[in-house]
Amino acid sequence: SDWIPLLTHTAATGAGTDTAATASVGAAVTSGMSVKDNTGALIGEVADVKEGVATIKMGTDTFTVDTAKLGVANGSATINATAADIRGMLKKK
Repeated sequence: SDWIPLLTHTAATGAGTDTAATASVGAAVTSGMSVKDNTGALIGEVADVKEGVATIKMGTDTFTVDTAKLGVANGSATINATAADIRGMLKKK
């Protein structure tokens, strides 16, 4: 499976606006939805959702994650990792 178990959704901490705290975890993740990392940077798009698993396209890379691990707010999904963290995990495969 391509699911990355290290990616879990938790509320972000630190200075600034905490948008993750108001995100609804696992709510209505849909194809075409933008995906942001835990810094709020746009990293990709949900390519597909099947049986509670979202396929996320990030540039030329694609990975899957349980929709319950994604926070949804303001029409986009948020994953609790940085783009660099995700790329690092994908390279280890």
